[in-house]
Amino acid sequence: MKIGIDGSGRIVVPKRMRERLGVVGPAKLELVEGDGQLVIRPLAGDVELLERDGVLVADRGEAVAPLDWGAVRDMVERQRR
Repeated sequence: MKIGIDGSGRIVVPKRMRERLGVVGPAKLELVEGDGQLVIRPLAGDVELLERDGVLVADRGEAVAPLDWGAVRDMVERQRR
């Protein structure tokens, strides 16, 4: 896929691609340079492991919306494609 880069160095990731990757803004991405290539990967975000009631839990430092079964089903179907 060909895309452009503007004078400030910004690129636009096409909506279909963002949807397939589950990238919604604002999002953190990782940019890796090597062998004359740039690779952009979505990051899961900063996660801190905390112990709560004797159990380790991942804490992102922000509220996360609860998932309903429809959202889980849609996520699984996107991964299968």
